[in-house]
Amino acid sequence: MQYRKLIGWAFVGVALLSGPLFWNLMNGQPAPAPVAPIHGAPWQIDIKPSGSSRVFDVEIGSTRMAEIQARWKDGVRVAVVASSGELGALEAYVEQADAAGVMGRMIFSFDLEPTQLQAYKERATRSETVTGGARRFALAAADTEQAAMLPVAAIAFIPNSQLDPDMIYQRFGKPAMVQLEGQNLKHFLYPGKGLCVTLDAKGRELLQYVAPSNFDRLSAPLAQLPASS
Repeated sequence: MQYRKLIGWAFVGVALLSGPLFWNLMNGQPAPAPVAPIHGAPWQIDIKPSGSSRVFDVEIGSTRMAEIQARWKDGVRVAVVASSGELGALEAYVEQADAAGVMGRMIFSFDLEPTQLQAYKERATRSETVTGGARRFALAAADTEQAAMLPVAAIAFIPNSQLDPDMIYQRFGKPAMVQLEGQNLKHFLYPGKGLCVTLDAKGRELLQYVAPSNFDRLSAPLAQLPASS
C-alpha cells in the first residue's frame, strides 16, 4: 500500500513539473486557481446501500423538513396541495432553487397519514388556488412545527431551461424504459436511480426523484401506458 502511495505521489510530481503550474512559476506568474467541482446538480444522484439516494444534497428518507427550511429560509412555502375532490399531499415548495447553476422550481413531498393530512387542511390559516385548479392550504403554526420533523419522501424539480432527449441521455444515461402518455408527454424511467424525467412538448419538463427501493411510487401510475424503445 505504501509503495502504491509513493508511486502516486511521483506521478503527481511529474504532472506538476510538466504542466502549466511549472511554466507559470518559471515565468513569475501565479498559478491558476483550481476549478471547484460541480456539486448538487440534478444528474448527480448518490445511491445509498440502504436503497435510498441523495440528490441536491438532500437524502430521501432521512433529510427532514426542518433542514429544508433552514437551507432555503423564507424561500420555502409549506402547504397541503390538493386538487378538487382529492385529499392532496404535504409539500415544501421553493420557487427558485439553484441546483449547481441549474435554476428551477423544487418541490419536496412528505408522507402523512390521511387523517393527519385532513386535519392540516381543516386548520389551515388560508388557502388559495394554484395552477391547474388545485388549492394550496397554508399550515397553522403548530402544524408547521410538527411537520418539520417529517423526512423527505420525494423530490420534484422543474428546470427553467428546456431539455431534450439528447441532453437526458448525456446527463442520466440510457433509461430502462421510455413510456408515452398522450401526444405530448414522454417519460424516461431510471429505476436504479429512483428517477423519472418527463418531457412535455407543450410545457415544462419535470424531474421526479424517489428512493430507488421505492421506485414503484413513480412507475405504478405509468404501468398502463405503452412502452417505447
